Parts: sequence; structure tokens; C-alpha cells
Amino acid sequence: TNELAADPCFVYLFSVLNDLENGKISDILKHLQHAVKSIAPCGISLQNSCIRRVTAIMHEPTGSSDNPIRFTTGLTVTVPVHATFENVQNVDCIRLKVHYPDQKSYLITPKKCHFTKLNPLQYKLISEVIISHSLWSDQSHVEISIVMETRDGETVSCQELCRPVKVPVAPKAAKR
Repeated sequence: TNELAADPCFVYLFSVLNDLENGKISDILKHLQHAVKSIAPCGISLQNSCIRRVTAIMHEPTGSSDNPIRFTTGLTVTVPVHATFENVQNVDCIRLKVHYPDQKSYLITPKKCHFTKLNPLQYKLISEVIISHSLWSDQSHVEISIVMETRDGETVSCQELCRPVKVPVAPKAAKR
């Protein structure tokens, strides 16, 4: 239903590549370099489009504290998460990503009741991340970020909506 005009660059490439019989890489590269140098690809007009950039701003944790969160190994501690979102149509795809020092990452789905709708495409999240870990030798950082999970058929991918915030943590050994 959407009629898109053929891009001259692709029209040239498809016409030339269809005529190549031997499939030599050098011939393909020669035609590709010619197309890139001499034919400018046309842009796609995004006027009156429904395309919007989804953004998230994490207000808490800030990552500016030098004091580590101390907890006993094997037990849990909560880290409050406060964030605002722009251009989000469905909060069901929002996840909190926790990345531990041992390179393991976990996705946490916030409860629906933790989201507050501010405007039609604007939300506020007030939630908590529960972290737990075994003992490690030094104080380290747990990274917390906000991602959006997307599905394309059976493929699931996550797009980061804000930079990870480093939260200093220091698990201590359990007393006997």
C-alpha cells in the first residue's frame, strides 16, 4: 500500500549485480565503489511519521555515591529505582537490567502498578531492584540500566534506553 520510489543507488546495484556471472569479489567491489562514489542514496522523508525516539531518564540511583551498599552475602538488599520515560506506548516491554561484577546480567520486569501515567506517552517508574550475590574480594559495582525488550517473531532483543548507573556494593561474609 505504501508506494516508495526506487532509490537510484539500489537500482544501479541490482542491475549490475544481476549481470555479473562470475561472482568475483573484485568485480562486485568495483561496482559497489562506483555506486557509493557517484550515486547519492536518497533520504527517506519522516514528515508526518509515527516514528518516535523512546527515552528514559534514571533519577535514582544516581551513581554519584562513594559509599557502597553493604549487605551480607547470600541475603538481599534493595536499590530504589526512579525513572521517567518519553514516547513509550506500552510499559509492558520495559525492563530493568542488572549487570553484576561476575559478568552475569539479569532482566527484571517491573510490576505494572509501579508505573504512573503522566501523559499519553509519558510515564514515571518508582520501583526497586533486589540484588544478592556471593562474597567477592573487594568492593565492586553493580550496573543498573533501563532497557526495552522487543520481539521479532521468536527473536528477542533489548535496546538500552539510558546509560547504566554504577552502584557501589560491598557484600560482607556472614557471621558464624
